[in-house]
Amino acid sequence: MLDLDKICCLNRECKLHKKIAKGNIKSYGSYTTSNGKHKRLLCKECKKTFSLTKGTAYYRLKKSKKTFDSVAKSSVEGIKNSVNARINAISPTTVWRWLILASKFSKSFSDKNLRDYTIREIQADELKTFVSGKDKESWIYTAMEVSTRLWPSFVLGTRTYRNTMELLSDFQTRGTLDGNQILITTDGFGFYKSVIPKVFSPLAIHAQVIKKIRKNRIVKVDERLIIGTEPQLKRALADSSDSEKINTSFIERLNLTLRQGVSYLQRKTSGYSRHSVCLEERIFLFQCFYNFIRPHRSLSCKDKVVTPAMAAGITSLPIDFRTIFSFFMPNLWAVTGSHSSTRGKIVIFENAQAKALEKQETLLRDYFEFGLAA
Repeated sequence: MLDLDKICCLNRECKLHKKIAKGNIKSYGSYTTSNGKHKRLLCKECKKTFSLTKGTAYYRLKKSKKTFDSVAKSSVEGIKNSVNARINAISPTTVWRWLILASKFSKSFSDKNLRDYTIREIQADELKTFVSGKDKESWIYTAMEVSTRLWPSFVLGTRTYRNTMELLSDFQTRGTLDGNQILITTDGFGFYKSVIPKVFSPLAIHAQVIKKIRKNRIVKVDERLIIGTEPQLKRALADSSDSEKINTSFIERLNLTLRQGVSYLQRKTSGYSRHSVCLEERIFLFQCFYNFIRPHRSLSCKDKVVTPAMAAGITSLPIDFRTIFSFFMPNLWAVTGSHSSTRGKIVIFENAQAKALEKQETLLRDYFEFGLAA
């Protein structure tokens, strides 16, 4: 049964706008479209009506919810937009617009729910890719909580101190520290040495794994203890449920999963990203899928399916894209223009020189404007 106390009025001029459990929302019949009947709601305060799907990803879709979900599922399995369009029998432009919308909801859902996990062991790494052309090198910073395989943070950009600080600060802010020392393993990238003490001191034990590669083969692996003592490192490895020695195996496996699941990152294909914003939005979608929907084999056992979010105590059961895309975002739809001129249109403003990764919320607001009528 529909719980009206969890729904707020979407009229920005209403006194109860964005306020829930005020008793001002009631059912107000339904309307019929090519996809069937849809409920309408009425705000008793401002006397305005709105659709039950307004504020969700399914608002004013001309196709079924099942088709929208199928497009998102195909995308996170590494399928390109053109193939995705053929599979679901829709236009490639529609696929492109829907994935922008799906990414926005995935990011908001992750921002709200990827919090309050316990930080025990961290591995961090960078994944190399390119945007627009092979001469425009870019890096995806990733960091995961090893014991739960949770992946709460990533940063797309160049290899700089600022991006390294942004990655680890976001990771620490979202999680909680229980007072025990944290084993942090990275590669030999230099900025980790200066950032980790500022973010995790005095609990950090920092070790590096440096691989020497010759002719595409690893010929030597050096292990270095950067922060902490040998007894502290041995104690941390003994307490770890996953690592018997210093390694970056888990974060490297995550990077492979990411490369396989995001078509823009696959090697030797024509489907590379033409713009960093497009790549980032697709990573947001995959991040949400990885943490909340995709069962993790190393966590699951027999008939029990476990996702990283379940292992971290964020959710008790796996969820699906229907739950994520029904996540309520009252400010998503801008009330502009007439019904006939703006219905279903999404206008994207691109600026190749923008500093897109400094503030993610500002980035999405600048690049994606959803103009839909009331």
